[in-house]
Amino acid sequence: MRHNEEYDKIIASLKQLPVVKDKMDKSDLYSRISPKLKDSQNVKSERKVKVVPILATAMVAVLLAIIPFILNNSSTQQADYSMNLDVANTYDYMEESGKTESSNEQEAHSGGIADDSQEESAETRVAMDEAPMQSHIISADEAGTFVYGAVADAQNQYVIPITFIVEDSVNVAAFYNQLATYIHEDSWNTAEYLLEGASFELNEADKEVFIELENGFTLEEGSTNAYIFEQMLATMFTPLGIEKAVFKNGADLGSIGSIKEMVLYQDEALYKLYNNEFLIPVPTSKELSIEEAIAEMSQNKPEFNVSRTIPDDVQLEVQSSGSLLELTFADEQVLLDNQDILTMVEAILMTAKSFGFEEVQFQNSPLQQVSEYNLSKPISVPSAANPVDLRDE
Repeated sequence: MRHNEEYDKIIASLKQLPVVKDKMDKSDLYSRISPKLKDSQNVKSERKVKVVPILATAMVAVLLAIIPFILNNSSTQQADYSMNLDVANTYDYMEESGKTESSNEQEAHSGGIADDSQEESAETRVAMDEAPMQSHIISADEAGTFVYGAVADAQNQYVIPITFIVEDSVNVAAFYNQLATYIHEDSWNTAEYLLEGASFELNEADKEVFIELENGFTLEEGSTNAYIFEQMLATMFTPLGIEKAVFKNGADLGSIGSIKEMVLYQDEALYKLYNNEFLIPVPTSKELSIEEAIAEMSQNKPEFNVSRTIPDDVQLEVQSSGSLLELTFADEQVLLDNQDILTMVEAILMTAKSFGFEEVQFQNSPLQQVSEYNLSKPISVPSAANPVDLRDE
């Protein structure tokens, strides 16, 4: 309502204004005002043109100011990203390999331990290689004075020859009467010395030994005991050239009866190892050849604590020519422990001696030198087995 009243008042006021009439032609009026319109437009255009360069300059200045910051920030971000990417990749690699920093330290530590262990193993191997090997024989050219003893194994199945090396000044005949002092049944794992308390008198001129047995001496029933008794005396005295034992008061051999004398001889035998310490002669039958004896040396008898002297993986071809026994290894590449091959060589030498050979020649051997033995040349059979050196006692 109020709006309509004000509107009516404005209209009434306009009607009171005086009427103005302009007789100027419209063309003239246009020509007068058109230049002013152009000038007004040009001023506005100039203002616009001036404004644009100013704004552009300002924008360039701002960009120049912020571009280094942007670039630096971008480079920093890129570097950080690259570094983070490298770290991530490294961590992933280490994690996949199971080698984080702590594991690397552990690995280095364990590597050190492994190196130490390898060094210790190498030292152990060197020590083992440098450890002296045990010889079971006395070579034919070894000088010395020998006393030949004998004892039975723990089950009275085999005779164990023992060779005592004594000073040259020792009376051999007298030393035989002291043999019991040097027999160590407990440490050697043998039976009791069968000739305990016996006395001996050598008659080398007649190749006899006179024996006086301990009072009440008698063998237990059984032919094995009588055989062991006979072979013990043969082992002790035949190396001295003695061929007969004469018993001053007779000898009660149990089931065989009492005898006054006994012919001494040693049967052919192959050699094995008893208690991993002594070479022992294992009797063979008269029909057993040297080839068969060598083959038998690769067999164990654990029930009597007797082990083979030729390893399982060694195959030997056997030939003989007069006093020479020739053995050829079927496989030159066979791997052997030094102690094993030394024991094998010495057991073969003793076996060859028992069969009457004087030399042994090894062919195609995996080793050319074993201890003192040159396997490329013929080797003389030994003097005796199982030396016990008493010269320093």
